[in-house]
Amino acid sequence: MITPNGGSFNGSQSVSITTATAGAEIYYTLDGTPPSDASTGYTGAFTLTTGATVKAIAVKSGYESSQVITAVFTKQANNNDGGNGGSGGDDYTGAFLSQTSADYDLNNGGGLTITVSRGSYSLRNIKNGDYVLKEGTDYTVSGNRYTLTESYLMSLDAGIHSIVFDMSGGIDPKFTLTVRDTRPSATEPPADPVTEPTEPFANPFTDLNVNDWYYDAVAYVYQNGLMSGTGTEPMMFSPNMPLSRGMIVTILYRVADEPDVSGLSNPFSDVDGEAWYNDAAVWAASNGIVSGIGGGLYAPDNAISRQDLALILSRYADFAGITLPEAREYSGFIDDADIADYAKEAIERFFKAMIINGKGGNAFDPKGEATRAEVAAMLMKFLEAADDEQ
Repeated sequence: MITPNGGSFNGSQSVSITTATAGAEIYYTLDGTPPSDASTGYTGAFTLTTGATVKAIAVKSGYESSQVITAVFTKQANNNDGGNGGSGGDDYTGAFLSQTSADYDLNNGGGLTITVSRGSYSLRNIKNGDYVLKEGTDYTVSGNRYTLTESYLMSLDAGIHSIVFDMSGGIDPKFTLTVRDTRPSATEPPADPVTEPTEPFANPFTDLNVNDWYYDAVAYVYQNGLMSGTGTEPMMFSPNMPLSRGMIVTILYRVADEPDVSGLSNPFSDVDGEAWYNDAAVWAASNGIVSGIGGGLYAPDNAISRQDLALILSRYADFAGITLPEAREYSGFIDDADIADYAKEAIERFFKAMIINGKGGNAFDPKGEATRAEVAAMLMKFLEAADDEQ
């Protein structure tokens, strides 16, 4: 918990951070970038003299990553009294962008970087219509440089998109993105073609295109009753939306044919007995598939991180007696040092089985949120590899 939980202040502001997990170390950043165990270690309350976006995470060996908590602090500018009783004006500075428009061709790919001068305010969100972009998945931050990721840009439909930078005050800068698609209509077959389903896939999702890299994976999980849509009017899969921790145990519970959980105890204080994921969470905990984030909490509504996804699937493989193939050696990722010790073995195991490959630039992004498309692809490869070994 960050205390106070953001807000405006004059002069200076004392900030403290606490965690319910005994023995956990807290790490934080002040510029809105995702924290990790390489960030500033929390040793006690600190003082802000300028506006800041504080993000913090609790890390404890042997436990899954905690959620990232955020608090936005804005320093109020002083109103200087003018001479002879005249009133002085305020000295707020508005935010502005290095550029206000760009063209993006899906045939070329790549990311897109925009420099944001935040002025007297802090950035709360980046939005495209009603959709709030996810940091680490849809965009990355380096100082005041915000880069829309290739995976997010490639998910957009051709046309004009209005990207709004939602600031804590003043005018929200807008960026006009014109997306074009000059790709040939014919596409190369995937490097690892999947087995054709016995029944033709009648695509019910308005946001799923046959040319999407995750099309076959979505068809697989949908036809096998593992994942469904996120809305019915219109019917959407929301491939770029992060998957929750409650949903991943629900999916594996379905894979296991939803066994009876009568008599099993619920170890998590934040898993309500009436919640849709209750039986799945209780079953998964009872079988050693999940252990929570510490303090008797599971955090079912939090997004599942990429490293925790690998760990949970690896534990399920052990529970189900699945032997995964070792089709290649583990070559490592450029961000291996960022992978939590508890997840290293699982990630290496799934890499050797050719279930995970990482992202661009040979990065794995272990603490990044796993999107629904990524989870679908990983599930398909995992379950098909399991079938091949049985």
